[in-house]
Amino acid sequence: MALLVLIAEILSLRMGMHTESIAATLVILQTVLKVVIAVTEKEFETEKKYQTVMAIFRSMLKNGLITQQEYAEIDTKMLKKYRPLLGSIFSQNALINT
Repeated sequence: MALLVLIAEILSLRMGMHTESIAATLVILQTVLKVVIAVTEKEFETEKKYQTVMAIFRSMLKNGLITQQEYAEIDTKMLKKYRPLLGSIFSQNALINT
């Protein structure tokens, strides 16, 4: 716990917060650590594959090689295929109830 408090103090200082108000930073840090620890190796691999594939398709979209509609369809298919944890949160085409 002392290490978490030290990290929270450092983060608070870097964000310009006073060290007296590190409680919020500490709570956020503890929550993030729980999420990170809870991710299995398989989940990490699927997240990595999804993010890699979608980076390629974002590049194709940016360069005009695919349309926004095609990108959305690809993203939906990749969400179904990989079932990423973070990718589904940030995707504009997040799967609902699947």
